[in-house]
Amino acid sequence: MKTFLFYLLFIITITANSQITYKKGNYIFYKAEKSNKTKGTKFLLKKFVHNGVITTFYNKSYETANINIDLTTNNFVSKINKDSLFVYNNLKKVVIDGDVFEKRGDKIFRVISKGKKISLYKYSFKEKTKPRIDKYSKEIKSPSKWKLREEYFYEKNGNGLKKIKLKKRNFLKLLKSNKYVKEFIKKESLSIKKDKDLEKILNYYNNL
Repeated sequence: MKTFLFYLLFIITITANSQITYKKGNYIFYKAEKSNKTKGTKFLLKKFVHNGVITTFYNKSYETANINIDLTTNNFVSKINKDSLFVYNNLKKVVIDGDVFEKRGDKIFRVISKGKKISLYKYSFKEKTKPRIDKYSKEIKSPSKWKLREEYFYEKNGNGLKKIKLKKRNFLKLLKSNKYVKEFIKKESLSIKKDKDLEKILNYYNNL
C-alpha cells in the first residue's frame, strides 16, 4: 500500500461557511470556520491525530495519520494547518483506528457489521442547539452547543438501507427472534446499546 502524501489526486468540494484561501490545480484550501460561541466540535473526533486508510472509488488505498469526519456536511476531512481544512472528494471508504466508515449516497456510515444475512450501520450527525438568552437583559447565559445525534440502519439481501429504532424488541424481530441468538446474548451478557456487542451478536447470527 502506498503511503498517502500531500493529499494527491483529490478534488476538494466547497463546504458551507468556508472561505477559499488558496487554489492550485486540483487543490483548494479552505479557511476553517472559527467560532468561540459554540461549545464542542462539529467533527466526529476531537483531534486530527488518528491513523487511517482511505480508499477511493477507483479502489486505490492510501495511509494517513490526519483524518476526521465533518458531521455537519458529511465529508471526510484533513487539517492542513491551524486554519485550513482539506475536504476529500471521491472517497469510497475510510478506516480510522480500526473503525470502518463508508460513503453511501450523501451520508457517511460507520459499519457495525457486514454479513451474508444482514448488515448494520450507524449514521452520526451533529446539530447546533440554540443559546440560552436572558429574557430581560438579552445576555447569553449559555452558548450554543454541537449535539451528537445517532441513527441505525440495516440492510438485508441488498435491498438498500432501512432505518431501525434500536430497541431490543425491534432488533430481535429483525433477527427473526432466533432462539440461538437469544441464548448467545444471555450467555455473553451482551447489550444492544453497545456497538461492540451489536457487532458480536450480528457476527454470530450471520455465521449460523
